[in-house]
This record gives sequence, structure tokens and C-alpha cells, in this order.
Amino acid sequence: MKSILLDADVIKKTLLLAAMSTVGAVIIVGGSYYAIYGVDGRFGSAMRFALFVPFFCSFPIGLVIHSQGKRLERLNAELQSATEAAEALNLRLMHEASHDAMTGILNRKYFLAELTAGCEDDSPDSLLLIDADRFKAINDRFGHHTGDEALIRMTKLITKHLQPDDVVGRIGGEEFAVLLKDQTIGEAWVVAEQIRSAIYTENFLADEGQRCQLSVSIGVNRVDQTDRRFPFRKVDLALYEAKSLGRNRTVKFEPEMDIPTSERYGSVPDAAAG
Repeated sequence: MKSILLDADVIKKTLLLAAMSTVGAVIIVGGSYYAIYGVDGRFGSAMRFALFVPFFCSFPIGLVIHSQGKRLERLNAELQSATEAAEALNLRLMHEASHDAMTGILNRKYFLAELTAGCEDDSPDSLLLIDADRFKAINDRFGHHTGDEALIRMTKLITKHLQPDDVVGRIGGEEFAVLLKDQTIGEAWVVAEQIRSAIYTENFLADEGQRCQLSVSIGVNRVDQTDRRFPFRKVDLALYEAKSLGRNRTVKFEPEMDIPTSERYGSVPDAAAG
């Protein structure tokens, strides 16, 4: 029968059940017959009945019971395996939805969610806005594959200088943001300088073996509850200041920066070029 699942374990358990049923029947029938009638001419027939009937009745029943139990075990194992696979797939899809495919760090949407949550408490968090300098020139000269490798290398250098609770994300083509947890703006400036220096001194080579000079400009600002609607506005002004001062530098936000860019710089196409 298709519903019967035969293997050594099922047969072993079925034989054991049949044997126990037979022994029990022999003891009960034999003992009862002996107590009532003693040993007479029908005692042998009664014992054969007690021996064979329970065995041949219990064997197919036991076979069905144990084979279905084994089938249920296998189905449970398959269900467990499928559940684990589904959970792993769900985690992978969640990771892909929240992380940048190239660099492996948070994407803009999920970094903003972390940053917005940070704006809600009173902890002294700080924000870094990091932009690669003249990145278009790297892509134009060495190709986009080199540009991609440069972004990956910069990501590693950024994360190397962060604490486990810090949050980093790629929020634009060559722009990164870092949320430094429980760090004042002064402490954040030190971290930013470490990142900037590490990237500038990195010996990054293009495929042709030529050294490709990397550098970044960094804006620094504390995370404030007043910045919930536009959390990047002030730090972006600090980053623009770093670009306008010649790039490859770190600048902290100052209140005097909080005026329209056109009023402070006029037209500054060089800074806007990255």
C-alpha cells in the first residue's frame, strides 16, 4: 500500500508490538483457561489461538501505526526545514531591502529611519555627511568599475573607525552618512578626521596599476530634535563649506552657515562639481 512506509525501524517496532501482543495474549488466555479448565484436550488449541491470532492481527495494525508515525516524523522534518528556509529567505529579503547592494551598508531610506529615531531622544548623537571629492573624474578616467571599487574601499575605511552602535549608510551615489551614537560634536570631529585621513592616505590602485587618489569632504553636526523634518540640512551646509574651502577637509556646522548658499558664496560651480 502506498500509505505504508516500510523501513527497518518501522518493521522492528511492528515486530516488537506484535510480539508483546502475542505474549500478553498467551499469558492471559493460557492463565485464564488453566484457572477454569486446567490442562485438557483443548488447552493446546486455545494456546495456538492465543499465539497466532494476536500476532496476525497486531502485525498489520502496528505496521500502519508505525509507518504513519514515521511518515509524520519525516513531514515534520520537512516542515521544519521549509520553515527555516523561509525564515532565511525573509531575513535575506529584509537585508536586501534595507541595505545598499554594492557596499553592504544601510540605504538612504533605512538610514533616515535610524536618524529620525535618533532625533527623538536627548542623547548627544552626532552626524557626519561624507562626500567623495571629484568622483566623476575617477569614473571618467578609470571607468565605473574602478569607481565602484573605490566606493567599496571607502566604505570599509569608514566602518573601520566606527563603534558597534554607530550607524552608517550610503545615501547617494558617492555620499555617505554616519550616525555616531552618544558622541559630542567634538568627538565626532575627531572620528571624521580619522576617516578623512585614512581615505586620503589609502594606496588605492586602478586596474591599470595606477594610483587613484581618493579624498572626501566631511560635514559634522550634532543631532538635534529641531532637525527632525530636515535632518541633513545643517550638516549639508557644513559639507558644502568643506567643498568650497578646497575639499579633503572636515568642517563643523556653525550658526553663521545657516543662510542661503547663494548669499554666502554666490555661484560656486566648482564646489557643486563634487
